[in-house]
Amino acid sequence: MRHVDFYDFNFSQIQMFLTLADTLSYTKTAEIFGVTQPTISRNIYKLEVSLGLQLFIRDTSKVILTPAGKSLYEDMVKLVHGITAAFQKAGTIQTGKKDVVIVAASSFWDPTAWLYPSIDYFHEKHPNIDVELICPKAKEGQSKLMNYECDVVLNTEYEEKFYADKPEMVNQVIIRAPFAVTMLKSNPLSSRKSVSLEDIKSLKLLMPGENVAPSFVDAVLSMYRKAGIKPLVDSYVNSADELYYRLRTNEEVYIADKYSRDRLDSRMVLVDLENSRNDILLKYRRDDMPDAGSLLFVNAIREWLEKNLN
Repeated sequence: MRHVDFYDFNFSQIQMFLTLADTLSYTKTAEIFGVTQPTISRNIYKLEVSLGLQLFIRDTSKVILTPAGKSLYEDMVKLVHGITAAFQKAGTIQTGKKDVVIVAASSFWDPTAWLYPSIDYFHEKHPNIDVELICPKAKEGQSKLMNYECDVVLNTEYEEKFYADKPEMVNQVIIRAPFAVTMLKSNPLSSRKSVSLEDIKSLKLLMPGENVAPSFVDAVLSMYRKAGIKPLVDSYVNSADELYYRLRTNEEVYIADKYSRDRLDSRMVLVDLENSRNDILLKYRRDDMPDAGSLLFVNAIREWLEKNLN
Protein backbone atom coordinates (compact mmCIF):
# COMPACT_ATOMS: atom_id res chain seq x y z
CA MET A 1 0.00 0.00 0.00
CA ARG A 2 1.36 3.41 -0.99
CA HIS A 3 2.15 5.78 1.89
CA VAL A 4 0.13 9.01 1.70
CA ASP A 5 1.69 12.14 3.17
CA PHE A 6 -1.13 14.44 4.26
CA TYR A 7 1.16 17.44 3.96
CA ASP A 8 1.24 16.90 0.18
CA PHE A 9 -2.34 18.10 -0.40
CA ASN A 10 -4.89 20.38 1.23
CA PHE A 11 -8.58 20.48 2.07
CA SER A 12 -9.47 22.81 -0.81
CA GLN A 13 -8.09 20.23 -3.29
CA ILE A 14 -10.40 17.63 -1.77
CA GLN A 15 -13.34 20.02 -2.15
CA MET A 16 -12.40 20.69 -5.77
CA PHE A 17 -12.20 16.95 -6.41
CA LEU A 18 -15.67 16.37 -4.88
CA THR A 19 -17.18 19.23 -6.88
CA LEU A 20 -15.62 18.07 -10.14
CA ALA A 21 -16.89 14.55 -9.45
CA ASP A 22 -20.38 16.04 -9.02
CA THR A 23 -20.36 18.32 -12.06
CA LEU A 24 -17.99 16.41 -14.38
CA SER A 25 -17.20 19.84 -15.78
CA TYR A 26 -14.07 21.92 -15.27
CA THR A 27 -16.00 24.99 -16.40
CA LYS A 28 -18.75 24.60 -13.80
CA THR A 29 -16.28 23.68 -11.06
CA ALA A 30 -14.19 26.76 -11.81
CA GLU A 31 -17.32 28.94 -11.67
CA ILE A 32 -18.31 27.48 -8.28
CA PHE A 33 -14.87 28.20 -6.80
CA GLY A 34 -14.45 31.52 -8.58
CA VAL A 35 -11.13 30.52 -10.17
CA THR A 36 -9.88 29.67 -13.66
CA GLN A 37 -10.11 26.23 -15.25
CA PRO A 38 -6.31 25.82 -15.28
CA THR A 39 -6.33 26.38 -11.50
CA ILE A 40 -8.79 23.52 -11.06
CA SER A 41 -6.75 21.32 -13.43
CA ARG A 42 -3.50 22.00 -11.54
CA ASN A 43 -5.02 21.24 -8.16
CA ILE A 44 -6.64 18.01 -9.35
CA TYR A 45 -3.34 16.94 -10.94
CA LYS A 46 -1.42 17.69 -7.71
CA LEU A 47 -3.95 15.66 -5.73
CA GLU A 48 -3.62 12.72 -8.13
CA VAL A 49 0.18 12.84 -7.90
CA SER A 50 0.07 13.06 -4.09
CA LEU A 51 -2.27 10.07 -3.82
CA GLY A 52 -0.72 8.08 -6.67
CA LEU A 53 -4.20 7.70 -8.21
CA GLN A 54 -5.84 8.54 -11.50
CA LEU A 55 -9.15 10.05 -10.44
CA PHE A 56 -10.49 11.20 -13.83
CA ILE A 57 -10.25 10.30 -17.49
CA ARG A 58 -10.20 13.44 -19.61
CA ASP A 59 -10.79 13.91 -23.30
CA THR A 60 -11.82 16.84 -25.45
CA SER A 61 -15.56 16.41 -24.87
CA LYS A 62 -16.11 15.02 -21.36
CA VAL A 63 -14.72 14.16 -17.94
CA ILE A 64 -15.17 10.62 -16.60
CA LEU A 65 -14.67 9.47 -13.02
CA THR A 66 -12.41 6.40 -12.81
CA PRO A 67 -13.34 3.43 -10.57
CA ALA A 68 -10.69 4.62 -8.09
CA GLY A 69 -12.09 8.15 -8.29
CA LYS A 70 -15.65 6.91 -7.72
CA SER A 71 -14.55 4.91 -4.68
CA LEU A 72 -12.66 7.87 -3.23
CA TYR A 73 -15.62 10.18 -3.90
CA GLU A 74 -18.10 7.93 -2.07
CA ASP A 75 -15.87 7.70 1.01
CA MET A 76 -14.56 11.29 1.04
CA VAL A 77 -17.95 12.98 0.69
CA LYS A 78 -19.02 11.35 3.97
CA LEU A 79 -15.79 12.36 5.69
CA VAL A 80 -15.99 15.96 4.49
CA HIS A 81 -19.59 16.28 5.63
CA GLY A 82 -18.59 14.82 8.98
CA ILE A 83 -15.76 17.34 9.30
CA THR A 84 -18.11 20.19 8.34
CA ALA A 85 -20.67 19.01 10.90
CA ALA A 86 -17.94 18.83 13.55
CA PHE A 87 -16.92 22.45 12.84
CA GLN A 88 -20.54 23.57 13.01
CA LYS A 89 -21.13 21.70 16.26
CA ALA A 90 -18.04 23.25 17.84
CA GLY A 91 -19.16 26.68 16.67
CA THR A 92 -22.60 26.12 18.16
CA ILE A 93 -21.09 25.14 21.51
CA GLN A 94 -18.80 28.18 21.57
CA THR A 95 -21.33 30.79 20.43
CA GLY A 96 -24.44 29.26 21.94
CA LYS A 97 -26.24 29.78 18.63
CA LYS A 98 -28.62 27.11 17.37
CA ASP A 99 -28.06 24.92 14.36
CA VAL A 100 -30.30 25.83 11.40
CA VAL A 101 -32.11 23.66 8.85
CA ILE A 102 -32.91 25.59 5.67
CA VAL A 103 -36.13 24.41 4.01
CA ALA A 104 -37.22 25.50 0.51
CA ALA A 105 -41.00 25.54 -0.01
CA SER A 106 -43.59 27.20 -2.21
CA SER A 107 -44.73 30.70 -1.27
CA PHE A 108 -48.19 29.84 -2.68
CA TRP A 109 -49.04 27.22 -0.04
CA ASP A 110 -51.16 27.80 3.04
CA PRO A 111 -48.40 27.16 5.61
CA THR A 112 -50.95 26.69 8.42
CA ALA A 113 -52.39 23.55 6.77
CA TRP A 114 -49.45 21.28 7.53
CA LEU A 115 -46.09 23.05 7.16
CA TYR A 116 -46.15 25.28 10.26
CA PRO A 117 -47.65 22.55 12.49
CA SER A 118 -44.99 20.06 11.38
CA ILE A 119 -42.25 22.64 12.04
CA ASP A 120 -43.70 23.22 15.53
CA TYR A 121 -43.60 19.46 16.08
CA PHE A 122 -39.95 19.41 14.96
CA HIS A 123 -39.11 22.22 17.41
CA GLU A 124 -40.69 20.26 20.24
CA LYS A 125 -38.45 17.29 19.46
CA HIS A 126 -35.32 19.33 18.68
CA PRO A 127 -35.44 22.72 20.48
CA ASN A 128 -31.75 23.31 19.74
CA ILE A 129 -32.34 23.47 15.96
CA ASP A 130 -34.01 26.35 14.13
CA VAL A 131 -35.82 26.14 10.79
CA GLU A 132 -35.36 28.83 8.15
CA LEU A 133 -37.94 28.85 5.34
CA ILE A 134 -36.96 30.13 1.89
CA CYS A 135 -39.12 30.35 -1.23
CA PRO A 136 -36.91 30.04 -4.33
CA LYS A 137 -38.24 29.60 -7.85
CA ALA A 138 -39.05 25.97 -8.64
CA LYS A 139 -36.21 25.71 -11.15
CA GLU A 140 -33.68 26.80 -8.48
CA GLY A 141 -34.58 24.14 -5.91
CA GLN A 142 -32.28 21.36 -7.08
CA SER A 143 -29.21 23.56 -7.49
CA LYS A 144 -29.71 25.08 -4.03
CA LEU A 145 -30.01 21.61 -2.50
CA MET A 146 -26.97 20.13 -4.25
CA ASN A 147 -24.88 23.26 -3.58
CA TYR A 148 -25.72 23.16 0.16
CA GLU A 149 -27.67 26.42 0.02
CA CYS A 150 -30.64 24.59 1.56
CA ASP A 151 -31.10 21.25 3.31
CA VAL A 152 -34.62 20.15 2.35
CA VAL A 153 -36.83 20.94 -0.65
CA LEU A 154 -40.62 20.61 -0.64
CA ASN A 155 -42.34 20.82 -4.03
CA THR A 156 -45.51 19.85 -5.88
CA GLU A 157 -45.69 17.14 -8.52
CA TYR A 158 -46.06 19.50 -11.49
CA GLU A 159 -42.70 21.04 -10.53
CA GLU A 160 -40.90 17.71 -10.93
CA LYS A 161 -39.88 18.68 -14.48
CA PHE A 162 -37.25 20.94 -12.89
CA TYR A 163 -35.59 18.06 -11.01
CA ALA A 164 -33.24 15.56 -12.61
CA ASP A 165 -33.16 12.01 -11.26
CA LYS A 166 -29.89 12.30 -9.33
CA PRO A 167 -28.63 9.30 -7.30
CA GLU A 168 -27.25 11.63 -4.62
CA MET A 169 -30.71 13.06 -3.94
CA VAL A 170 -33.55 11.28 -2.12
CA ASN A 171 -36.97 12.14 -3.56
CA GLN A 172 -40.12 10.94 -1.77
CA VAL A 173 -43.86 11.64 -1.85
CA ILE A 174 -45.01 12.83 1.59
CA ILE A 175 -48.59 13.97 0.83
CA ARG A 176 -50.94 12.37 -1.70
CA ALA A 177 -53.18 15.14 -2.98
CA PRO A 178 -55.36 16.17 -5.94
CA PHE A 179 -55.61 19.58 -7.53
CA ALA A 180 -58.45 21.76 -6.24
CA VAL A 181 -60.92 24.10 -7.91
CA THR A 182 -61.03 27.53 -6.28
CA MET A 183 -64.43 29.24 -6.35
CA LEU A 184 -66.43 31.78 -4.42
CA LYS A 185 -68.28 30.46 -1.38
CA SER A 186 -71.53 31.53 -3.05
CA ASN A 187 -70.93 29.18 -6.01
CA PRO A 188 -73.52 26.34 -6.04
CA LEU A 189 -70.69 23.82 -6.42
CA SER A 190 -68.90 25.01 -3.29
CA SER A 191 -70.83 22.64 -0.99
CA ARG A 192 -69.54 19.55 -2.81
CA LYS A 193 -66.56 17.52 -1.62
CA SER A 194 -65.27 17.15 -5.17
CA VAL A 195 -66.04 18.23 -8.73
CA SER A 196 -64.98 17.01 -12.17
CA LEU A 197 -63.78 18.94 -15.19
CA GLU A 198 -67.14 18.09 -16.73
CA ASP A 199 -68.85 19.90 -13.82
CA ILE A 200 -66.91 23.12 -14.42
CA LYS A 201 -66.53 23.04 -18.22
CA SER A 202 -69.14 25.81 -18.68
CA LEU A 203 -67.41 28.12 -16.18
CA LYS A 204 -64.79 30.69 -17.13
CA LEU A 205 -61.28 29.58 -16.15
CA LEU A 206 -58.72 32.03 -14.83
CA MET A 207 -55.12 30.97 -15.41
CA PRO A 208 -51.65 32.25 -14.54
CA GLY A 209 -49.65 33.25 -17.62
CA GLU A 210 -47.13 30.77 -18.99
CA ASN A 211 -44.38 33.23 -18.08
CA VAL A 212 -45.57 33.07 -14.44
CA ALA A 213 -46.01 29.31 -13.90
CA PRO A 214 -45.33 27.36 -17.13
CA SER A 215 -45.21 23.93 -15.48
CA PHE A 216 -48.53 24.56 -13.72
CA VAL A 217 -50.19 25.76 -16.94
CA ASP A 218 -48.90 22.66 -18.76
CA ALA A 219 -50.29 20.37 -16.04
CA VAL A 220 -53.75 22.00 -16.09
CA LEU A 221 -54.08 22.09 -19.87
CA SER A 222 -52.89 18.47 -20.06
CA MET A 223 -55.75 17.41 -17.74
CA TYR A 224 -58.28 19.15 -20.01
CA ARG A 225 -56.82 17.50 -23.12
CA LYS A 226 -56.99 14.04 -21.55
CA ALA A 227 -60.62 14.66 -20.59
CA GLY A 228 -61.44 15.82 -24.12
CA ILE A 229 -62.68 19.18 -22.82
CA LYS A 230 -61.72 22.60 -24.13
CA PRO A 231 -61.20 25.01 -21.23
CA LEU A 232 -62.99 28.36 -21.37
CA VAL A 233 -59.93 30.37 -20.44
CA ASP A 234 -61.24 33.81 -19.56
CA SER A 235 -57.86 35.45 -19.08
CA TYR A 236 -54.24 34.83 -18.21
CA VAL A 237 -52.98 36.88 -15.27
CA ASN A 238 -49.53 38.24 -14.55
CA SER A 239 -49.12 36.76 -11.09
CA ALA A 240 -50.60 34.09 -8.85
CA ASP A 241 -51.74 36.81 -6.44
CA GLU A 242 -53.83 38.34 -9.21
CA LEU A 243 -55.88 35.16 -9.55
CA TYR A 244 -57.92 35.61 -6.40
CA TYR A 245 -58.33 39.36 -6.97
CA ARG A 246 -59.86 38.57 -10.36
CA LEU A 247 -62.27 35.95 -9.02
CA ARG A 248 -65.47 38.00 -8.61
CA THR A 249 -68.44 35.96 -9.86
CA ASN A 250 -69.87 32.45 -9.62
CA GLU A 251 -69.18 32.06 -13.33
CA GLU A 252 -65.42 32.04 -12.71
CA VAL A 253 -63.07 29.47 -11.16
CA TYR A 254 -59.41 28.62 -11.20
CA ILE A 255 -57.43 25.49 -10.44
CA ALA A 256 -54.87 25.50 -7.65
CA ASP A 257 -52.85 23.31 -5.31
CA LYS A 258 -55.08 21.61 -2.73
CA TYR A 259 -53.10 23.33 0.03
CA SER A 260 -52.74 26.72 -1.65
CA ARG A 261 -52.97 29.84 0.48
CA ASP A 262 -56.37 30.61 -1.07
CA ARG A 263 -57.68 28.44 1.79
CA LEU A 264 -57.02 31.42 4.05
CA ASP A 265 -59.47 33.69 2.17
CA SER A 266 -62.92 33.57 3.80
CA ARG A 267 -64.58 34.42 0.46
CA MET A 268 -63.35 31.27 -1.19
CA VAL A 269 -63.70 27.50 -1.10
CA LEU A 270 -61.31 24.91 -2.53
CA VAL A 271 -63.06 21.79 -3.82
CA ASP A 272 -61.05 18.68 -4.75
CA LEU A 273 -60.76 18.06 -8.49
CA GLU A 274 -61.68 14.47 -9.33
CA ASN A 275 -59.22 12.22 -11.21
CA SER A 276 -56.36 14.66 -10.66
CA ARG A 277 -53.08 14.25 -8.86
CA ASN A 278 -50.68 16.83 -7.50
CA ASP A 279 -48.67 15.17 -4.72
CA ILE A 280 -46.23 17.01 -2.49
CA LEU A 281 -42.68 15.68 -2.52
CA LEU A 282 -39.72 16.03 -0.21
CA LYS A 283 -36.07 16.01 -1.26
CA TYR A 284 -32.81 15.87 0.69
CA ARG A 285 -29.21 14.85 0.08
CA ARG A 286 -28.61 11.10 0.33
CA ASP A 287 -25.20 11.53 1.97
CA ASP A 288 -26.39 13.69 4.88
CA MET A 289 -25.34 12.15 8.18
CA PRO A 290 -28.07 10.41 10.28
CA ASP A 291 -27.82 13.07 13.00
CA ALA A 292 -27.82 15.99 10.54
CA GLY A 293 -30.55 18.57 11.06
CA SER A 294 -31.94 17.83 7.61
CA LEU A 295 -32.66 14.17 8.42
CA LEU A 296 -34.02 15.02 11.86
CA PHE A 297 -36.41 17.44 10.13
CA VAL A 298 -37.35 14.85 7.49
CA ASN A 299 -38.17 12.27 10.17
CA ALA A 300 -40.19 14.76 12.22
CA ILE A 301 -42.28 15.96 9.29
CA ARG A 302 -43.04 12.35 8.31
CA GLU A 303 -44.11 11.57 11.87
CA TRP A 304 -46.41 14.59 12.06
CA LEU A 305 -48.01 13.86 8.68
CA GLU A 306 -48.54 10.22 9.60
CA LYS A 307 -50.35 11.22 12.78
CA ASN A 308 -52.34 14.15 11.45
CA LEU A 309 -52.79 14.14 7.68
CA ASN A 310 -52.07 10.88 5.88
